[in-house]
Amino acid sequence: MLFQLTEHKNTALHAAVSFGYLNIVENLVNLMTEAEMEMTDTDGYIALASAALTGITEIAECIIQKNENLVIIPNNSDEIPVTLAVLSGHIKMAHYLYLVTPLRSFFPENGHHGAMLLKQCFLSN
Repeated sequence: MLFQLTEHKNTALHAAVSFGYLNIVENLVNLMTEAEMEMTDTDGYIALASAALTGITEIAECIIQKNENLVIIPNNSDEIPVTLAVLSGHIKMAHYLYLVTPLRSFFPENGHHGAMLLKQCFLSN
């Protein structure tokens, strides 16, 4: 775990995402493997989920270019990044994540992510 920050049990990528440092995110993403991009922080969030909460779409784009499967990885509360973006009120981010999340992810036979997203959209207008 080369990129683990032991004191906080978060990765360097999570820290860079949380602070909105796009240039550092780009550098870290270039150094990391796809598997390393799936590491979670102490709250069960992958870095893309953290990006969804910040609303910085450019960071999400950078992360997804490295590993497009991240858009369907839920957190410990079973929320995928697009739902987190809506919950946080980041409409531009939510729109982008919706466009890059496979449509099949929202089908009822693949879980409740579609229903959760629709519910959150209604609740946030």
